[in-house]
Amino acid sequence: MPNNIEDTCKRIEKYFYIHKPIKKKTFLTAIKSLIIFFKLYNYSYPKERTSIFRLIYIYFRDIDDIIDGDKILETSNLNFDEYKKIVKEYINERIIYIKNGCTSKTSNELDEMMKVILQLNEKLNLELKDDFIKLLECMFFDLERKCDLKNSKINLSSKEEIDKFFFRYYYESCIKIAVKLTSPNYLSVESKNIKDLGYAQRIYFNLEDFFEDLSFGIINIPYQDIRDLGINEQSLINIANSQKNLINLCKRKGFNDPNVSKFIDEPIVYWLNQQLDLGIEHLKTYQKNAPLRTITSVENELLFKRSDFSEIILRMGIERGTNQYLSKLKKQRDKQNVLNRR
Repeated sequence: MPNNIEDTCKRIEKYFYIHKPIKKKTFLTAIKSLIIFFKLYNYSYPKERTSIFRLIYIYFRDIDDIIDGDKILETSNLNFDEYKKIVKEYINERIIYIKNGCTSKTSNELDEMMKVILQLNEKLNLELKDDFIKLLECMFFDLERKCDLKNSKINLSSKEEIDKFFFRYYYESCIKIAVKLTSPNYLSVESKNIKDLGYAQRIYFNLEDFFEDLSFGIINIPYQDIRDLGINEQSLINIANSQKNLINLCKRKGFNDPNVSKFIDEPIVYWLNQQLDLGIEHLKTYQKNAPLRTITSVENELLFKRSDFSEIILRMGIERGTNQYLSKLKKQRDKQNVLNRR
């Protein structure tokens, strides 16, 4: 890898290591596991496969942080609409660069990184180019629906729009890219089962990042639910304008924690619990229909029979994180329900 690309990687990694310590741990664990996995099962070019995984994550992590507002582009102080326009242009330039075969007058360090990614993509015969474009186009929608809640300006999306976006983002892009890197045959045979895992993962991230997303101006509650449940739009604005330490508490503890739920209006808590039940339902459907074995049995087989490690990557990397967080929220709710009955 060229030195300038490695320098860019280290700088971006340093940023999210500092600002996202949990993601740092997950990312480093995945990198270490993949290099062992590719070598253990005699994948061609194990070093290159691990490298492309790392580069893809860094590339899209950086753009996602720019959209959220975690990381601000180096521009002068602009109002919300002007800055949003600049970010749109920034993402569009990245899409054009890929579509034009990595040639552009506006190329930047991320484009140089994408050039290396696409070179590795071709060498490994992964066919990921269209998936990258689709993922960037999904990010466009996330930016488009972002609203200026700090100044009480609210913009709601329909259920159909949000469902379409999340289906494309998690199932058609993120999960497919991960599976293509580790177990492409599984994707073609069992793709219908992965859909339920994609929906469950989407809800997991919605619930985990609900308060943080609001602070960035992103509302994942469709306007139909806001209308039907009687959710007060001002309540969403109030959460968005909460102090950062409260937002961090909510993200860390989960919405069913007693220390958090007292800050949320009841209709919002009701909607969040509806989503929790839906996420658990999708996860159970996936676990029931997918031909993969349980995590425990796969771990035992790995020790004694050297089973296919790609199943462990899929279950422990995607399913396990989803299952752990949804289970945590459900336990909080069950505990609170017992206390309420006393």
